[in-house]
Amino acid sequence: MTGFPLLALAAVAAAVLLALAALVALRRAQRRLAVLEDSVRRLREDTDAVGAGGLEALARLDRMEPALAGLADRLGTVELRAEGGSYDRAIAAAKAGASAPDLERGHGLSPAEAGLIVAVHGRR
Repeated sequence: MTGFPLLALAAVAAAVLLALAALVALRRAQRRLAVLEDSVRRLREDTDAVGAGGLEALARLDRMEPALAGLADRLGTVELRAEGGSYDRAIAAAKAGASAPDLERGHGLSPAEAGLIVAVHGRR
């Protein structure tokens, strides 16, 4: 009889020790889980921020495309004028006494271009 209570007490003690060990392991696992969940949360925030930044960049590009298209058109116009000697002919006309409106109409220049040519090359 004395062996049985001692054996039962040892079994209970072993069960308590196993329960404590399991509890310690559970606490460690919970702490590790909390750290991992925090890491996942931060990664999601970073991903959201990158995604928002990418969307903002796309929106900025969409806003810039019309301006770039306008600049490309203007560059093409300037290149065509340079190839055709339009500026040279406009300068010759200004030296001959043509006014800025004459240069605008006759050579397809903008008011600013015509005014500049007349100011620099016109009769004084």
